[in-house]
Order: sequence, then structure tokens, then C-alpha cells
Amino acid sequence: MKKVGVYNNVSDKLLKTAQLKKGEMAVFKLVRMRQKPWAPGQWYIPTVNVPSTDVIYDPYDDEFKEIAFIKSIKPDGKFELQEIWVGPDSPRQPGAIVLSGDNAKDRELYEYLFLSNYWDRQDRDENKDLLLRLERPEEQAKEEREQRAKMIEAVVLAQKMKKSDLMAFMDAMGQDSAQSEDIMRDKAESMAVTDPEKFLKLANSNETKIKSVVRRAANMKQIRFDASVSAWRWTGNEEIILSVPRGKDRHDFFVQFLTQHENGPAVLRALEAL
Repeated sequence: MKKVGVYNNVSDKLLKTAQLKKGEMAVFKLVRMRQKPWAPGQWYIPTVNVPSTDVIYDPYDDEFKEIAFIKSIKPDGKFELQEIWVGPDSPRQPGAIVLSGDNAKDRELYEYLFLSNYWDRQDRDENKDLLLRLERPEEQAKEEREQRAKMIEAVVLAQKMKKSDLMAFMDAMGQDSAQSEDIMRDKAESMAVTDPEKFLKLANSNETKIKSVVRRAANMKQIRFDASVSAWRWTGNEEIILSVPRGKDRHDFFVQFLTQHENGPAVLRALEAL
């Protein structure tokens, strides 16, 4: 950004956060667009003049500073602001400001817009008009590919799970592991598609297998949870295995005991032998 007078005297550290690198693209879209009810797929796009000046907070200098998108500076120090218009006739995309890191003028406009309060950044001054929404096509594409790869990994895992693994997964989820293999696999595959991150975490977790052991022992009535005293007991002799603090999930707390308490491994071996 061009520095002149009180404008654009931001700290180098703050300016560094507002860089559009070569090869990158950024798209600032209007937030006021709305779909035409009589023409699906078509949008009503207003024409908006984004202010060329703003007051922002510079956290590195702990000061409020004035910024501007300056078109030119004359030898006498006078300057001209560059108007910023966006609407249906925007040159690269209707209703959007499309900026390329390969273009010097675009990089300068990106610096101004990124530092301004006119787009939907989390720490914006909400007293200013919200006009734009920032999109980074490369970052979005990368994120979508990562999510897609994660989903593929999850679905493949769900398809390859052995019946014993499916049963452990159902037990850990608090569902009936006596269902048919097809039903259990369908549920596993469904979660792999809708929430692959959660599925992978559960399917690959040692705690999932241990929780399955606990639920199976409870289903076999070898252990039981005594709600009156908030404790797990051995059914055979009513001996308390461990007490569960009120408000804690009884299964999660049991797993924590089995994996972290000094007596946990011995109890786990006894449960696995049932």
C-alpha cells in the first residue's frame, strides 16, 4: 500500500499478514447478493461502492490507524483515492472482486481489503458495513481434497472391517452389536461418509476397543452400574470396581480407569477373559 500522510502507516508485521503471493488468487464476493425467486440459478447483484478508507486496529503497535486505497500521489504530496466498485458488471466475475497474486495492482488492493473491516473476518469492527466475503480458491480446493481423501480412507476402512471390529465399533457407539453384519457395516459406512473424521478417530482408537469390552461385559451381566451409589460392580459378588463422579459418563470414566489407573490392566484382563 502507498504511504502518504496519516494513511497506511501500519506495522510491517501487520502488513505481512495481508500478502497475496504470486500464483495465488483471492475472491471478495458481495454478501448482499440474493437468488432470483423467478429464475433459479440467477442472482440479483447490487452495485456497491466499497469505501476507500478505513480505521483499523494494529495489534503490533497497539494503535488505531487509518488506511486507504490510494490511486496516485502527486509531487506536492497530494493524493487521489481509488474508488472500489463491485457489482453485476465487475470485470472478472459478477458480484465479486477477483484478485491475482501475479498482478501488482491486485496485490495492493488485496492488502487494503484484507486489512479493512468490510469483509467477514472474525475480528472486524462490527460498526462498519459488512460488504464482502473472502474466498481463497486454492485453499478451498486443498481443504476439499483433504476432506475427500479423508472420506475415502474412512469408507475403505469401513468396508474392510472384520465382523469383530464392527461389533466392537457398535459396542463403543452404544449400539446393538448383535445386529446382522450388513446392518452394522451399513451404519459404519454411513458414518464414514457423513463424518469421516469422527469415524476414523473411533475406528482407530484403542479406547474404542476397550469401551467395547466394557459394554459387552455389561451386556453379559458380568458387571453392572449401580446408579444408587454411582459405581461399577462385579455382578457375581457385588464388589465395587470403581466409583464414578456424578456428572461423568460412566463408560468413558471406566475406560479412563482401565487405561490410566494402576489397577486398570488387571481389571481389563479379567473383562477380556469373560
